[in-house]
Amino acid sequence: MLFIHNLDPFLDGAAKERVVSIPFDKADFTVNSKPISNKLKDMKNELSHFLPSVLCNRKLYLDNWHSYYESADKELEELGVSSPRIREIHALMLAFSNLICEQFELDYSNTAFIADLAKQKEVSSQETPDNMSNRVWDIIWGRLQFGCTDESYFRLIDNTLYINLTEMLKHEDLADFKWERKDIGKDIVKHPSFIKTGTGTKLNKITRSCHSFKAVKIWGEDFLNKLKEENEYKDVTLT
Repeated sequence: MLFIHNLDPFLDGAAKERVVSIPFDKADFTVNSKPISNKLKDMKNELSHFLPSVLCNRKLYLDNWHSYYESADKELEELGVSSPRIREIHALMLAFSNLICEQFELDYSNTAFIADLAKQKEVSSQETPDNMSNRVWDIIWGRLQFGCTDESYFRLIDNTLYINLTEMLKHEDLADFKWERKDIGKDIVKHPSFIKTGTGTKLNKITRSCHSFKAVKIWGEDFLNKLKEENEYKDVTLT
């Protein structure tokens, strides 16, 4: 579905995943923007066939997405995207863009455009305590998805997340950050989920001093409920 409008009416995450929403704010109208808006409105018939066409050719995507992803990752690396984490995310975008071009026989490439986006992201994600905190949440979130709730650097018990920053900073995905523990500590306690510091908690059978956080305020109740329902972890009770 494609919606052309002045204000984005979709606030729900599920709706945003299913709707292409293109806002044209009245305050931003120019000589060119009105004709562009009208042209998009006239594309309804063509766009309505796009998703069914992709789904009818799903085998192309299922069979080839990984090889296209590896090729895209190599391309972005050669174009100077050095951060593995950022490169992997943008390589996935590029892989499916290339697959779409193949399916619809389009002589077009988004490689330079996506490489530029990735480089901009590298600049905006330069080392700051705030970016480090966000990466900490991402790492732990990834482990939770695999059902891991007790590691050397964190543990999740009864909706409370315990983190030992000394061990956390040893994680390989944080190796490229040069910030000291005290800098990250000052930032992470500002998060609205923070409860207290200095809590002695067993992490992977070893008692360590931890910062504690309310997990629901980090990832949301829906995420934690989903993990619980799928039995990916059993020692968590939402309170």
